Formats: sequence, structure tokens, C-alpha cells
Amino acid sequence: PTPSGARPTYHDNGMAHLFGFILAYFAGSEYLRLYRLDILVTSFVPLLGLLNIFALLFCVWLTYVGLHSKSPDNGTNGKGILYDYFAGTVLHPRAFGVDLKLFINSRFSMTFWFVFQLSALATPSDVARPGLVFCALGNMLYLVGFFMQEKHYTSTIDIIEDSA
Repeated sequence: PTPSGARPTYHDNGMAHLFGFILAYFAGSEYLRLYRLDILVTSFVPLLGLLNIFALLFCVWLTYVGLHSKSPDNGTNGKGILYDYFAGTVLHPRAFGVDLKLFINSRFSMTFWFVFQLSALATPSDVARPGLVFCALGNMLYLVGFFMQEKHYTSTIDIIEDSA
């Protein structure tokens, strides 16, 4: 539970999310022809810039929400605005019924990591790339294991006690 006694609940549907997203990714590329499978690799630099800009602005919003919230679990750490910005002011941020910490730390980041492996494997090359194949497969195996154990992740100290 949080310092105020709240106990967030999480749905144990990480594997369904992962495979549903993979299916949608393949459908968008192969069936609907909206993009190529290697889009994440070929667009990596602008995508990285976009994600960083979004993250910085999102943290501004989280800091504002945490500092102006009435919840006893939110607020300043008392060490200044820069510390609040980087350490977080919201213990369990939610928007539209979605736990944002779980969504970003688990669903978005881990799913992106998995799909990026698929994108890397789909990148055309004239040479055999066994290192890439084994690295991607190892990462994907790790990520499947993560989503299989996601229920345990939601009870670890970093999801329970760390502010966003």
C-alpha cells in the first residue's frame, strides 16, 4: 500500500497486450500496407527525438499534477523543483482510468523494445546477420518472460514506492 493506505490494482494481461500489439503491428504492415516492418529501425533517429521531447513535456505535466494534487501520496519532495521534476511528484499517476506508470514502464517501453527487435530483423541486408538474429531472439525471449511475470513486477518496490 501507499503511505496513505491506497493499494493500486493491476490487471494481469501483459501477455495478451504483447501478442495483441504484435498482431496489430504485423497487420498494419503486411495486411493493411500502412508501413514497412522495418519502420522503427529506418525512422529511429526522428522517433528517438520525438519520444524524448514527449517524455520531457510529460514530466512537466506530471510535476504540475503532483504539486497541485490533493492526494497525500503526491507532492513535493522538499528538495526543489528540479529534484521534483526528475524524482517525480506523483506516486501512482492515472489518466482516463489507466495507470500511467505501469503503462509507460511496462506496456509501452517493453512492447516497443520487442517490436523494435522485429523491425531490426525485418531490415533488409545483403549479408547474413547471425549476431543480430541471436541478439533479437534473446531480447524477445527475455521480454516474453517479463510479460509472463508481470504480476510479480507490479508488487516490486519500484512500481509501488517510486514516484513518476
